[in-house]
Order: sequence, then structure tokens, then C-alpha cells
Amino acid sequence: MRRKKNNRNKCCMVRLTEGEQDLLQKNLAGTTHRNFSEYARAILLGKPIIAAVRNQSLQDIFAELVALRQGLNDVATQFNQAVQKLHTMASIPLFQDWLLKYEMDRRKLLKDIQEINVFINSTAEKWLRS
Repeated sequence: MRRKKNNRNKCCMVRLTEGEQDLLQKNLAGTTHRNFSEYARAILLGKPIIAAVRNQSLQDIFAELVALRQGLNDVATQFNQAVQKLHTMASIPLFQDWLLKYEMDRRKLLKDIQEINVFINSTAEKWLRS
């Protein structure tokens, strides 16, 4: 008895000229599709292509917030380490050293928070103008 071959795993290739490839890549950039294969399958299968509405201001905000969040996470980590060290200290000189370090970390945290406020305010101003 012969088994039928399973055609589901067959791969298909489409050859494109360099100009066609460039045009498709350009068109891909204006959609919500994440990669070329996904975009090409949608075109070949007649699925709807959803145009992306890219908000550069929003992308800038996300990039800045990610950087600010990382900075705040670093400060929080240092602060937690400082507090843990405080619990292990047995003498006054060690505590004084910790206090100086804590004050530097506190000032950095306040500076980072101020940067966040300035960024949020300037971004809000830009949005209100547009």
C-alpha cells in the first residue's frame, strides 16, 4: 500500500527583479506587517494589507521613556543594594559612608525624575501645538 505524499510542507519560491524587490520593500515599510515574508503571503493570498499610521512623536516618546526607565531601574537597583548593605553594618563609620552614598543616589534619582518631567512637558507642548 502506498502512502500519499503530504504537500503541506512544500516550499515555494518567487523570483523578483531587483526593482520589484525594492518596490515591495518600500511598500512593506508603509504597512503593519513585521517582515517581508508575512507581507508577501498577505499579497499572494489576497488578504487585506493594513497601512501603518506611524506617529513619529509617539515613537520618540517610547524611545526616550525606555532610556529613562533603564536609568531609573539602575538607580533603584543601587538604592536596594545600599539598603541591604545598611542592614549589615555594625559600626558608625560604615553608616556614615553609606549615608554619603545614599545622598548621591538620592540626588541622581531626583535629577532623573526632573528629566522625565521636562521631557513629558515638552512633548505635551508639541502635541498641543499640532
